[in-house]
Amino acid sequence: MTTILIIEPSATLRYGIKRAINLPGIELQEEDDCRQAIVRLSCLPQHTAPPSVIILGWPTLAKPEFMALSKLLCEAPCNKLPLLLLVQDMALIDANCLFERDYFIVQKWRDMKEIEENLQRLLTSSAERGVIAETTEDDAIRILLVDDSKTIRTQFGNLLKREGFSVELAASPAEAFEKAKAQRFDIGIIDYYMPEQNGAELCQRIKQDPRCSPMDLAVLTGSYDDDLVSSVLASGAIECMFKNESSQLFLARVKALVQICQQKKIIREEKEQLNNILESVGEGVYGVNREGIVTFINPAALSILGYELESDLLGKSAHAVFHYADQSGKPVDSDFCFIHQAYQLGDELLQWEAVFWSARGSAVPVECSVRPRMIEGRSIGSVIAFRDISERLLFEEELKWQVNHDHLTKLLNRQYLEQALEQETRRLFRTGETSALLFIDLDRFKNVNDLAGHAAGDLLLIEVSNKLKERVRQSDIIARIAGDEFVVILSNVKLEQALLLAEKIRGILDETIFHYGDMAFDITGSVGLTMMDACSFSVDRVLANADAACHIAKQQGRNKIHVFDEEKDVSAFDEKERGWIDRLGEALEKAQFSLSYHPIYATSTVQSLLDSNATDNSASCHPQGFPDFYEVQVQLPDANGHLLSSAAFIPAAERFDLITKIDLHVIERVMRLLDDQDEMQTPLRFAVTLSEQTLARPDFIETVEGWLSSISQTPDSLLITLRDDQSGSNAKSLQKTLEQLHAKGFGVILDEQTRGHSAFAHLRQYQAAYITINETLIDGLLTDPIDQAVVRAIVDVSHAQNRKTIARNVHSLNTCRLLTQLNIDYLQSDLLGEWVSEDELERLIGVLQPPMQA
Repeated sequence: MTTILIIEPSATLRYGIKRAINLPGIELQEEDDCRQAIVRLSCLPQHTAPPSVIILGWPTLAKPEFMALSKLLCEAPCNKLPLLLLVQDMALIDANCLFERDYFIVQKWRDMKEIEENLQRLLTSSAERGVIAETTEDDAIRILLVDDSKTIRTQFGNLLKREGFSVELAASPAEAFEKAKAQRFDIGIIDYYMPEQNGAELCQRIKQDPRCSPMDLAVLTGSYDDDLVSSVLASGAIECMFKNESSQLFLARVKALVQICQQKKIIREEKEQLNNILESVGEGVYGVNREGIVTFINPAALSILGYELESDLLGKSAHAVFHYADQSGKPVDSDFCFIHQAYQLGDELLQWEAVFWSARGSAVPVECSVRPRMIEGRSIGSVIAFRDISERLLFEEELKWQVNHDHLTKLLNRQYLEQALEQETRRLFRTGETSALLFIDLDRFKNVNDLAGHAAGDLLLIEVSNKLKERVRQSDIIARIAGDEFVVILSNVKLEQALLLAEKIRGILDETIFHYGDMAFDITGSVGLTMMDACSFSVDRVLANADAACHIAKQQGRNKIHVFDEEKDVSAFDEKERGWIDRLGEALEKAQFSLSYHPIYATSTVQSLLDSNATDNSASCHPQGFPDFYEVQVQLPDANGHLLSSAAFIPAAERFDLITKIDLHVIERVMRLLDDQDEMQTPLRFAVTLSEQTLARPDFIETVEGWLSSISQTPDSLLITLRDDQSGSNAKSLQKTLEQLHAKGFGVILDEQTRGHSAFAHLRQYQAAYITINETLIDGLLTDPIDQAVVRAIVDVSHAQNRKTIARNVHSLNTCRLLTQLNIDYLQSDLLGEWVSEDELERLIGVLQPPMQA
């Protein structure tokens, strides 16, 4: 049975390796800890059978135990074991003794389809040379001694054998030639005067016949003659020895030949090792001389550039063949090509992004590094390593797209809109032109959600978005800024033109009948319009004016267009704002805010459910275990008793400095729930979302600690989430507060819902125990490999910083299963547990978690 040992800490990556290997007669063994692998390999071969091949995953961060393992693999007897090294990025690999091994291959993780081919190559090499316990080929210097005199053969043969050389004797040129064809020899010592053929002729024959073993030749003669010596050296021999010399001098000449032979062998082995490295690495590598002429190139480079044979590129100018033009195809003169100039000047060029052109004439974006080849301080050329970064650039473009777009409708998002609006107001100030802003709000959108469900509401938003895109001009900017709210920037228009475009949008919405199953909904929208000119300095005010105009359009009976009038509408706008002050003040005074709770489970708790055949439509797919904690959501009943989401009133609460009172009110309510619980086997924990204003309050931490102490609860029972888009104005102060909370034992959660491309920098900036994963990444996870890569990266970065990760609002069990494979720590999904009220939560706690018995 052929045994393959996999050494890789990640269970997910080990699973991926095993799935990729389907070779017959293979037994796969695993080690998930470098220290255990060291113990196992240290017992070879006396106490443990050696594996046929080792597969080793190179870590992102090489820890001391990994470096100790790599050192062991470079020492006998482990250095004879074939090694397949799996790496994420060649740039992560430092200089390491593993690269000095004779039998190893480097492969990228993403090229798993090549793993079987590479294993077969390593297994073949293992079979050819035998395993550790078997006898290896004798490395002693082998000498072929040719002389027709038995006395001379015996005399010099014994002399050489006493010095430890392996000597083969031949009595004639014919016998010597046959042995040179049949065996390996390092040195040939040939008598000059022989009946059939003299020594020079035999040397020439051996050198010219490719069937003969390549060896260093010397001729042995009894007398010195200039013509004889000249003919000997011309035949290919490198030394002329004399029979009448002392034994010491003869052996000194032989040892000089041995040194030459050993040096050639070292050079030959190093060249073979270099060729093995060049052939095994996934990066493209080629070399050039000072003039930029290609002197060598590895298979990976040929593959990236679309060539089949080395001869297609060897001896040709690298600039002329594949980096002769820029991204657009415009030719670049060699005098202005940075890469070519690096060849000529012997300069180093690191991580340089450029464009190489393939044999098919297509542009290949690459990242390359040029390093000079130096001999005695003089550059003789350069070695260039490069890799295709097409996938990375696509990945970066996808990230940029996600930062600026709404995942559901594919429209631009609020962040991009505000930036575009800022640029537009500046342009108007410079040019004196006028533009318009449309604020569109669907009428009675909540009815669709309530009657047909959120899935229907999402489909309606997508349909409306597509219709809006069809009606606006190419120069206009349209964005979705909230649930059913859309904004359009109409650049360089007069009021009359803006009204015509607004009417087109209102009309297309009025004509829409949305069908979902057997239900049909008449769709309309209210449109607020505000003009912008050179005096429109405030982006917030422009948006507020358009929002107020839309609000007035709804008050006028919906399905209307209203143009904001600074003199007439400002009072209505102010009245609306004052209404929020009164409404929120009353809700605080009478405790009218409604709290609901959503369970969040550790993946270990729901693993048995995910391992089962449960589906999204199962009658009950709730896990049996208890949630790790609950997310708390605050809502406000409207005049009709319908609950308004926090997004509807939190902005107003922040504007009128009521948000801190609301946040503290929510915490007090949670404290009462904590106080009411009995001695629970699994204590309750709650995650509350707070604003920056609340966290900035000087006595906030002291106040909350006092409340917890009064009910005999510890800080870890309360998790604090920073509300979205709250980390810009007082970053340093906020960072200090979060560090204090973290140090005191509060669980700090960073909500990455709106971080987008800046998420990684954000992770490094703030102290937190938990990181939530962007919901837009979760939605497309099953089908989008880029989303998978981003989630995996955020998880890896978070775990490297000793933080847990939370996947929010997961919509399918299959997505939950994939997230567990990506090592997510916590899951939140309606499929695992729905939002519940305070009363329902108390009832569920009583069912799921009875008090401890005295």
